[in-house]
Amino acid sequence: IRFIYLNNHPAEVIVPPVSYCRIEIPQGAQSKLILPDSTSVYLNGGTIIKYDASFQNKAEREVYLNGEAYFEVTPDPERPFIVKSGGVQTRVLGTAFNFSAYRGENASTITLLTGKVAVSAPGHAERVLLPGQQLKYDAENRKTVIKEVDAEDFVVWKDGLFLFNDCGLEEIIPRLSRWYGVTFHYDREKFGDLKFYIKTRRYEDIGTILN
Repeated sequence: IRFIYLNNHPAEVIVPPVSYCRIEIPQGAQSKLILPDSTSVYLNGGTIIKYDASFQNKAEREVYLNGEAYFEVTPDPERPFIVKSGGVQTRVLGTAFNFSAYRGENASTITLLTGKVAVSAPGHAERVLLPGQQLKYDAENRKTVIKEVDAEDFVVWKDGLFLFNDCGLEEIIPRLSRWYGVTFHYDREKFGDLKFYIKTRRYEDIGTILN
């Protein structure tokens, strides 16, 4: 495989005896991976991706994800591209989309930029997303919600940015905590309803963002 790393944080590539390639990105880093079929995958910090070493010879191009990744899939009508994370499966032929599903968090979120994807989740029929739509699956309650979003807002992380647009602390804190490797405590009753707009470089000192 080929991979590119950004900001001097190399991706760790492990090839286990079972012939799977496993790439793990540390917190506070991001990397770009080129799969054997030329699909580009941007990997966010704290993400693990795994795929069969004979990926390009399979009838289906399957990858397993724990974390967040942005995919620019090489079209191949004969071999669907499938992303699996927990019980959620996203199937595409050629498209660009963002998939976020970190271990320890209940939500899996798929945001579509171009093309079409079909998403399957436990207890739900397969749902087809169109560009600008986002599907969020709550694993704890087994609920699925689809809404219209500005999809570009959800992939600016691959360009080294944080963007929080009218977001509450319950959404902001986990992302900052993962990136900087710190734990936050705040008064949920006092500040839980506040909404924020923040756009800044991800490599800024955390004090700058807190200010």
